[in-house]
Amino acid sequence: MLTNDYMFYLSFENSFCQSYVSEKYFKLFENVDVIPVVRGGLDYKRYLARGSFIDASDFQSAQDLARYLLYLSKHRKRYTRMLELKDR
Repeated sequence: MLTNDYMFYLSFENSFCQSYVSEKYFKLFENVDVIPVVRGGLDYKRYLARGSFIDASDFQSAQDLARYLLYLSKHRKRYTRMLELKDR
């Protein structure tokens, strides 16, 4: 259902622990073609493959994040590239 209906999955943590990523993030690598949008205490760029996720904290506001998600949804080559990076 996720792959057919959605392009992104919000994987937001309910706490900002610096050394924790919940199963929400890793479940998206089991034959699911969606890009995770993460938010939590972990330094995602340090531990996870760059370009394979979107870090909500990189945006000034929820509106800026939404604009970027809309941009990706209209630019399929860029979106597909992110999926390829995620699948590695």
